[in-house]
Amino acid sequence: MLAHLDVVEARREDWTRDPFTLVEEGGYFYGRGTFDDKSMAAVWVDTLVRLRKQGYKPKRAIKMALTCGEEAGSAFEGAQYLVKHERQLIDAAFALNEFAYGVWMRRDSRGHGIEAGEKTGPGLSSRGGEPGRPQFPAGQEQRHLSSHRGLTRLSDYEFPVQLNDTTRTYFSRMSAIVGGETGVAMKALAADAADAEAAATLSQDPRLNAIAAHHVRRHVIGGGSRQQCAAAAARANINCRIFPGVAVEDVRRRLEGIMADPRLQ
Repeated sequence: MLAHLDVVEARREDWTRDPFTLVEEGGYFYGRGTFDDKSMAAVWVDTLVRLRKQGYKPKRAIKMALTCGEEAGSAFEGAQYLVKHERQLIDAAFALNEFAYGVWMRRDSRGHGIEAGEKTGPGLSSRGGEPGRPQFPAGQEQRHLSSHRGLTRLSDYEFPVQLNDTTRTYFSRMSAIVGGETGVAMKALAADAADAEAAATLSQDPRLNAIAAHHVRRHVIGGGSRQQCAAAAARANINCRIFPGVAVEDVRRRLEGIMADPRLQ
């Protein structure tokens, strides 16, 4: 049973409550990690405590690994460390991990998801100018990026729907369970990934929309190391969630084509 305990950093001033203090309010838990992924860690611990109190004797060992590094990028990944250096501690017939969950579809039915694949999430960057040889007038790198039509086109661009055998089957079979307008759209999209009307309907549900295509979002623009210094280069962070099986390089080339400016790499 695997779960990670670390969370993405947050600034206190951006939150109405302290993001690192657990608050129960109105039947909900608030706090960094309540969903991703401390809730699962708490379920694992609570389950083992209950089994121990009940005197449960499993047929084989039940192992729990609560790790760090999930949100730290390449700095340190606890699960990866266990695989490389302490494999004997985690060897098992199968593992339970995030991210699948049960949801009520209608009053009389429910569904439980099992994750069969995951999008890759490289953080690409769009750079304007090079420190050794700036391509923009002094101090204008950030302004060029922030107002650049290429990045505006990138922000406005919607990748087309892309399905594989797993997601096509999911939309087809879940359509009857979900029902209503959404169910009709799921069935239509499973039959024809180019059905723009069905795609538009499903795009209103963030969870379903995330299944059906790549997603790219521009987040942060910055440049320069000091406030009083003109930036030698500026950078825009482009957060990608790429459909399983698609090469990162293919998406990078497409992004460059959308921005259509040789000065942006």
